Amino acid sequence: MKELKAYIRVSKIDGVIHALKESGATNINIIHVKEVDGDIDPKDAKLSFELVSKYVEVVKLELVCSDADAERYVEAIRKNAYTGSRGDGIIFVTHVEDAVKIRTGESGGSALASSTPLFRYAPNIVHHNRKKDYSDGIEVEK
Repeated sequence: MKELKAYIRVSKIDGVIHALKESGATNINIIHVKEVDGDIDPKDAKLSFELVSKYVEVVKLELVCSDADAERYVEAIRKNAYTGSRGDGIIFVTHVEDAVKIRTGESGGSALASSTPLFRYAPNIVHHNRKKDYSDGIEVEK
């Protein structure tokens, strides 16, 4: 199994989620984070007195998948997050030794199996001036 962690622009998340969904990905976690002093595109940078630094808001996308699916998902993320400008982001691919489903005790690849595609989106995130809910695998504007 592989864990994919991608840090991408907020404006690219819809396209990335759509591409991953089309590729068969499930159980995606999306979290808004602030990148501090990284490879920040100057036009997107904000100054924070709280963080005492420049930062940019990005999305951290996480998913665990089979070894066979990892390359396809990485390419879907890379292709759909790409702008060609500084700050496009980065994808980390790491080996996952095991996964255990808390409710059932299933482990390994069967712990990843889900009867319903599940897209988790941090609650009450405003994105493109709309609230979106991916909690049941379907995008719903609120």
